[in-house]
Amino acid sequence: MNPENTSPDVVAIVTDLVGTTVDATTAADDLPRYVRAHPDDPAVVACLDALREQAGEPEADVERVLAELAAQLPAADPDAPTVGSNRVADPDIAARIHADAAAGLQAWADDHRALFVYAAVPAPVQRLMLACSDRGDLGDLFGGHFDTRMGGTTHQASYRAIAEALGERPAALLFLSSRGDALDAAAAAGWQTCWIARDDAAAERAERRETHPWVPGFDAIELL
Repeated sequence: MNPENTSPDVVAIVTDLVGTTVDATTAADDLPRYVRAHPDDPAVVACLDALREQAGEPEADVERVLAELAAQLPAADPDAPTVGSNRVADPDIAARIHADAAAGLQAWADDHRALFVYAAVPAPVQRLMLACSDRGDLGDLFGGHFDTRMGGTTHQASYRAIAEALGERPAALLFLSSRGDALDAAAAAGWQTCWIARDDAAAERAERRETHPWVPGFDAIELL
């Protein structure tokens, strides 16, 4: 994605999480492991409470909550290429961040670009994954977090609501995701979009659809 594909008025970048910023092949293992290892951490408690609220089960125990979370995360693929640090189980890592994503987000923050997350998992879960990642604490790079309280990630209205909450024109917002259906909804709401296609199969889908600019990673995104 280069300057020919983007408008010069991108004032905020909103990124999806799992598969886009976070390594999808390990998320289903890393986050539950971290939660079990740190049950008294206030951030973990906030995550569990948010997941209970999302599931409508305020009395659910930890394992029931983690089962609900697992349904929202891709299953780990032991045959997929190693991404991030490595696949050694580490109870102090809540998420493994793609190296290009960590570097790109830091560069944009240094360039005073406003950064936000919009993903299906609750905002407290997003914060935990970014704060306790294998790349260190990335939480301070972000100005805010949006989840399905704004609406589903495949609904146009959700992106209009986020633009209104940010006080920005939709055309001034750039959404990054590895999911074509979410990108379709953002584009229909007037946002700029970029498909993060991290493997050959994803790149082929993006090429075939021809509906969004696509790149293999954050390091290929050039903004004016």
